[in-house]
Amino acid sequence: MIKKHTRCGYILSLCVAAWATSGCHASRLNLFPEFIDLKKNTSTVTLMADMMIVDAIRDDTNKMNVIENKELGDLLLGLCADSLQNKGFTVERSMVTSIGLLMNRNIPYRVVQTVADQATHDEDLPIGAAPFYVHEAVEQDTLFRQHLASVYTALLNSPQKQEGVSTIIPDAIHVGEKFTSGMLMIILLGGTNVSVTKTLGEYAPSPSITQGFVGVQHDTRLSILIYIINPKTGEVVWDDRVYKNGGLIFQDRVFSVVNDMLKDLP
Repeated sequence: MIKKHTRCGYILSLCVAAWATSGCHASRLNLFPEFIDLKKNTSTVTLMADMMIVDAIRDDTNKMNVIENKELGDLLLGLCADSLQNKGFTVERSMVTSIGLLMNRNIPYRVVQTVADQATHDEDLPIGAAPFYVHEAVEQDTLFRQHLASVYTALLNSPQKQEGVSTIIPDAIHVGEKFTSGMLMIILLGGTNVSVTKTLGEYAPSPSITQGFVGVQHDTRLSILIYIINPKTGEVVWDDRVYKNGGLIFQDRVFSVVNDMLKDLP
């Protein structure tokens, strides 16, 4: 589970598909020099996030705690909104769009959906499959949901930014049509929480947890991916990715990483 620390932090752990080190933050603005001009023309932002945090448990069926994923996502978006507003942006809308929107639908999980489930032994939890939560604004619009999933998939599969090379995601234009914001900020947070005992040998690798991520890991891993898209063109105008592994990853640590990532935004 995403366990609570005495300071009310949460233990996160994530496994990622294409493991790589994040780019140098000092050169981030050099990679996206057009961002300053874009901000001058429009400083409104819509924040969206998808959470993909699962827990490895004793049997071969991992666990998804929907309540804790949603709570962490809401807190993370609040942190991002505060940071953006301090930089002069106007946050028009903020929502956790989904929990596990891109996860493999053919893999069963023990699912915590209710408060009662949180007190239930892992082996007695109900079985479910992804996605485990979809925001009503997304769920009610089938076409929008398809476009959003396509955007998330394209971002996960996009290469690291290089000078002079742009990433264009056409479906982002359709996503932008649903909102009035000048920019879309998308946060993708995912992985697998592996306990110390499982790290020492009890953990049986699971199949791929997403259609683009490889979920075979033997230790805790954290992946935080932040993208900003110009929905008028579909161009990714900001891209920052941080990957961590090992140790216990608490809410404070996640927030510290995100704060560092956001510092580079002008």
